[in-house]
Amino acid sequence: MPILFLLFLQTPAPNADTPPKHSPQAVALVEQARTVPPEFGADTFLRLAGSQLVTDKKWQKELIDEAYWSGRRAPLPYQQWADHKDSLPTRQVRANRLETLTLQTRAIEAMLALDPGRALRMFEEMKPLTLPNPDCSEIITPDVSAYYRTAGAVFERAFTPKQRQDEDDIVFLKGLIAAIDSPMQVPPALQAVLALQVTPEKRTVLLNVFAGMLDRVSGSDRSFGAVEGTLVPNASPEMTEAPAFVAALRNYILRHVRGRRCTDNVVPAKNVSGSVTQFNALVLKLDPTGDRFKPIPEGETKPLADAGSYTPHLLWKSTRAKAVLAALQWLHHGNREPAEEHMWTLQERSTDEWLQHFQDTLKLLDGWKEDSEDSPDEYLCMATDALSDLAALAPPGRMRDRAMIAYLEVLELRYASIENRNLWFTQFRQMLYRTRYSKDPADKAWILNSMARSSNPIIALYAKLEVLDIAP
Repeated sequence: MPILFLLFLQTPAPNADTPPKHSPQAVALVEQARTVPPEFGADTFLRLAGSQLVTDKKWQKELIDEAYWSGRRAPLPYQQWADHKDSLPTRQVRANRLETLTLQTRAIEAMLALDPGRALRMFEEMKPLTLPNPDCSEIITPDVSAYYRTAGAVFERAFTPKQRQDEDDIVFLKGLIAAIDSPMQVPPALQAVLALQVTPEKRTVLLNVFAGMLDRVSGSDRSFGAVEGTLVPNASPEMTEAPAFVAALRNYILRHVRGRRCTDNVVPAKNVSGSVTQFNALVLKLDPTGDRFKPIPEGETKPLADAGSYTPHLLWKSTRAKAVLAALQWLHHGNREPAEEHMWTLQERSTDEWLQHFQDTLKLLDGWKEDSEDSPDEYLCMATDALSDLAALAPPGRMRDRAMIAYLEVLELRYASIENRNLWFTQFRQMLYRTRYSKDPADKAWILNSMARSSNPIIALYAKLEVLDIAP
């Protein structure tokens, strides 16, 4: 017993400064993420920090911090929208959650659960929003709603009781409102403020700050029209105590609907703009008798002029592209109507007739050259669409493998030459999503194994994340 007791006394105590052991898988993924462009690295750090592979809070915070600063170097500044059609601009700005604003707000929200004070400092360290003022010939417009959603979360969770007592949180909100200088910021900021848990008196104060901001903010019709449908808020009791806000909102709407409007925003004769209809519905709820608030008369909403519109940039226009599209449609349903009721079964897709059509389609794709389309970006979109479709339709075997190899080759060979990495990732992500929502484990494993062997480090990295079920 004495010997055992002495041995126990000589056993060194655990050192509190000894760093915890990290999962080898997580360490390897972090190292791999540091070799890819910053937006993909940041996305990976955030996924890992929220996964079961990383449980040490110190390491979680380090990864979130690294994601925050890496995200600052992402090529796209914020989420954007185009024409909501299958167009090249829509795909170029597809919401892949890889934009600087998206990555940094994701990091801040992740940090709120671990270190609220640090999350507040991170928000304050972000670059101020600087938005363009696109004219009617442009279709891409910013979406900065993530900024204001995160500001709301920071307001509710990051301030100490002492800071709230000193009303630092209200000063924070007032500063956000005062900094607005684009119509595209107005609706998301207003929605965020109205959703906060504050006293009626404080909300009235904030609405009055909004009134002052609305009186000075103007922008192009493309900027206004992009968010016009979400501009007018629901009625709330505080609005009756903030007549300056209601009056400022009325003037703000009139100032824009009576200006030069884009052709695609001009409403038919005898109709009025959606913001006018919504505003009139709002004042009717706030003031049914019409004693306090004035609706907007229909006669005051005529636009000053038609300022033109953008040129659509739809895909699948060339002769070769149309031939490929027609071939793919046959492979889906044999041109039988209604198509949704006559999709080929796996058994039907194993017949000699179907397989011959499949081979003919592959030959059609083999002869499809990049210079036959308006741009390399267009070719990338359509070629990867077609090849990913073929890989999904073909029965297991040699021809399916051939389609997958061709799909990955297009992505790998064009990665360096495609200027817009978000567009490239959009075309890769479609196969990643097929994997995520596949009901066949064997099919899912085949796709992921194919991608994991890719020579492109981004494809290989995201395949590993998907295998480990580390979703965003």
